[in-house]
Amino acid sequence: MIQRLTVGVLVAVLSALGSVFWFLYNEPPHHCLKEENVRWCFIHEAQAIAAIEGAQKAYSYVHDVIKKYSDYKTEHLALHYVGMKAYDEAGSVDKAFTLIYGEDQMADDSIYYSGFQHGLFERYFEVNGAQTPTVLGNETCHTYASSESLDEFTSTRTRVLAAECYHAIGHAIMFISDNNVEASLSACDAFPHQWEQRWCYHGVFMENYYLHIPEYHLGVARPDAEGLSVVELCMRVGEKYRGECSYFVGWVYMQMHPNDFAGAFSECAMFPQSDARICIARVGRFFVAASSAGDLSGMIATCEKAHPFLRECLYGTAIGLNQGVGLFEYVNKGKGLCDVLEDDMHADCENALTRSHESLARKVITEL
Repeated sequence: MIQRLTVGVLVAVLSALGSVFWFLYNEPPHHCLKEENVRWCFIHEAQAIAAIEGAQKAYSYVHDVIKKYSDYKTEHLALHYVGMKAYDEAGSVDKAFTLIYGEDQMADDSIYYSGFQHGLFERYFEVNGAQTPTVLGNETCHTYASSESLDEFTSTRTRVLAAECYHAIGHAIMFISDNNVEASLSACDAFPHQWEQRWCYHGVFMENYYLHIPEYHLGVARPDAEGLSVVELCMRVGEKYRGECSYFVGWVYMQMHPNDFAGAFSECAMFPQSDARICIARVGRFFVAASSAGDLSGMIATCEKAHPFLRECLYGTAIGLNQGVGLFEYVNKGKGLCDVLEDDMHADCENALTRSHESLARKVITEL
């Protein structure tokens, strides 16, 4: 009798363990994957968690769930809402950062955490909007404000954080300026150093790109994001800002004309060569990298449409894949893209990957 009980208990235990292992290896897909708009299902869920359960819970959801099932763009936009909630909870920029991670962690993965900083600054500027953007910028980026050039910073880590800080200010200025691009650019001009101004411009134009996404900040004014292209905007704002504006021409085009890579490359090519190559490389990094379901030969074929900027497109694509841009099943497959390129491009591609840790949104592409 005892032996039968022992055997029965053992069978029950093994059955229970079997059920656990079956669940672990046959976990049902996340419900957002069944939605028509997968990305915004995840983002809205992160926003709801932040509102109800707080910034830390929402950050965990982004890190543990969205990162598993979606792509970089989804994580980045979801983190905007986490950053906003973190400021609401902490009441200061510095304290808000400590709710989620330390400065070193941010520096190690600055591109991923930049979404958090964008949202955090947007809320800070919104709450303290009675002060001028320059005053708010000096408060949020005071660590870097006295340097005349990024080259004064001795470490890559500091250069990355300094540039990203003023980039985030550009987003925040748009947020409190009813998304008026020209007014925001004028506010950026109040910073004393050129590198601060340029990274601020960069944030302004990136925020305007997001405004072309219908689900982003529902109900806000979109005075410069109504059309199917931003080429006219780039021409209107003037030469001083045109280079930074051109870097988003391909992004906006792809947002408004999904899968029309040839059209995006053509719009990029309307600008001087130095800007066109960056524009095309950024299309590679954020859109080609997410295409072709991880098929490297398909990505190469897409980049061939960018001639004579084939190399820039390929290297940008390799960087994007290596940074986890694209469909979740194929994260990090980009490490193999350089290996399948012809010998004369292989070394340059690997060099671009090596330098990509310094890339915020522009630097590494400039150096390709």
